[in-house]
Amino acid sequence: MRTSPAARRRSLAYPILLSLGALDAAGYSVIGPVAPAISEATGAGPALIGVLVASFPLGIVIGFPLAGRAVRAWGPRVVLATSLGVIAVGTLGFVAGNGLPAYLASRLLMGIGSGGLWIGIALDTLERWPGQGYLCMSRILAAYSIGGLLGPGLGAIGGIRGPFAA
Repeated sequence: MRTSPAARRRSLAYPILLSLGALDAAGYSVIGPVAPAISEATGAGPALIGVLVASFPLGIVIGFPLAGRAVRAWGPRVVLATSLGVIAVGTLGFVAGNGLPAYLASRLLMGIGSGGLWIGIALDTLERWPGQGYLCMSRILAAYSIGGLLGPGLGAIGGIRGPFAA
């Protein structure tokens, strides 16, 4: 039995969307084990490390409406690709950057990208699999949970740059 090109695209998209959810959660959760190294390297106390950790969800709050507008203009796939690029730039800030201001800006960028990624994932899922949104999104959220387990494992690499480079 031959499958249509549209069916093939849908079947290829699903593992990609699952992977993006896991990747985002790993980026979100890697900060926990890395925070002590950042504190030691920068001299930041618990309050500033708390601000660093909170900058990611702040970025998500900023990223959601930006992505919502962008989806209307360019569609969810463009938003997914752009958001992934923003996350990558933020992640590279931890690899190439130095100091708390660079880490704060990087973490905020990662959050903005994450907000866009989730808007793109949700709307792309609903568009590709009409009537199956609940099932598909539950699987994507399960992949997010797997990423949440991977992030602290990446943090075990040690240091600041290594976990984000990985």
